[in-house]
Amino acid sequence: MEISRLIRASDPKPGAFTTTPKGDVKLFGPKTMDGIKGEPGEVLKTMGELVIACGLDALRITEVQPSGKKRMSSHEWARGRGTAVGDRYGA
Repeated sequence: MEISRLIRASDPKPGAFTTTPKGDVKLFGPKTMDGIKGEPGEVLKTMGELVIACGLDALRITEVQPSGKKRMSSHEWARGRGTAVGDRYGA
């Protein structure tokens, strides 16, 4: 829950950034999803939405902006192989 508060507090300015296996990414439009468990930073879903585990809860991310690229929907980014289920963010 602490991670979700931090990201929501940073949206939209100054923005929440994280590291991914494909490089740095800025996250936009986080929504808390209660009761979804996973290792903190683990990508749980990419089809239709991006869901990232925060331990006891998860975040649904609406849009992302990869370093040096334009802002796009998280689904569009995942479809373009920007991320995959099982990737770890913030590591």
